[in-house]
Amino acid sequence: MSSNQNNQISDCDLALNSIAKEQFLENADHEYVAARSDYRIGLRDQFFWHSLHAIEKYLKGILLYHRNDINSMIGTNKRSLRSFSHNIIDLCEACKAISVIDFHVDTSTQTFLDRLHHVGKNRYLVNSTLIRPDDLHDFDSAVWQIRLFVQNTPDAIRFIRNQSGQVFKPPLRYNNTIGKPQLTSQGWLEQLQRTPVSSHNKDISDALLWGNNYFISFGGQPVPATHTYSSSYVAITDRGWASSSTVQDAIISYVGK
Repeated sequence: MSSNQNNQISDCDLALNSIAKEQFLENADHEYVAARSDYRIGLRDQFFWHSLHAIEKYLKGILLYHRNDINSMIGTNKRSLRSFSHNIIDLCEACKAISVIDFHVDTSTQTFLDRLHHVGKNRYLVNSTLIRPDDLHDFDSAVWQIRLFVQNTPDAIRFIRNQSGQVFKPPLRYNNTIGKPQLTSQGWLEQLQRTPVSSHNKDISDALLWGNNYFISFGGQPVPATHTYSSSYVAITDRGWASSSTVQDAIISYVGK
């Protein structure tokens, strides 16, 4: 990249684009693999928690990359991304306001996201939960659809600065004009699938590809799912013996709502 180009990119844009890539896209990729691992070994509520965080970070990455298109919503003296917290419903609605992309998910995925919005925050087991055999497939579908938009469009500022201080313009992973994913080295998942499987990364690779009908499209070898998983949990506050106002008041006083 020439010095003239470099001078046209502000440090603010470099910082924000780098955050979108490293703290949101790549961090969400880690949460995605962690959630799939949770499902595989039967950790119900951890699966929902990591799933919620993955979707949240992908959506925030979309918004940060396209901040100039929706600067009436987020930014200086407006709402910060942190203020959305884990509200993936509000984040989805904000992404739909971006004019340069046609952000959308299919109906079944929206149903899953609505449910995840409620069960994903149940890290202290305050609410009763149920994990279904098709939850992993629905989660994979949601990540596949949403993650495609976590990048800048061709006419937007796409330069970032990596940890070595190098300024560069990463290639697009997705071309909205043809609607097909493009394999590049931009994302952590793409890099993982391009790396030969070894003792160092086999567990991570297996966690990504196990029963995954979506990301094997990038060229990875599928790992057959050996089982499906379903489990339910009845919260203490939903159990008959704990339904009295005395018990409920004690729980609220010591634990909170």
